[in-house]
Amino acid sequence: MDLSALRSPVRTLGFETYYVEQVNLEDCVYYACNPADFMLSGNARYFHNIIDRFDLIGHRSRAASFECNGPGYIGPSHAETEAIAPAVDLLIR
Repeated sequence: MDLSALRSPVRTLGFETYYVEQVNLEDCVYYACNPADFMLSGNARYFHNIIDRFDLIGHRSRAASFECNGPGYIGPSHAETEAIAPAVDLLIR
């Protein structure tokens, strides 16, 4: 989904926006598609680029990336993200 098409109208309406993703460890790659640790992967680097591009840089608590079935994460922890989940009005997957 193109986040730029959704970001501005949603914020204008007063909704808090969050970006949350899960990455399978087997999908974590580095240069030349070599397997990589979650935190060192191209996936993590791409996530940081998304945060920058969509102006979430000052709102690290509003963007999270999780390693599926693993301990790795960027941004809020699993527990912190689960704590806000009950208040979510709209989830787009």
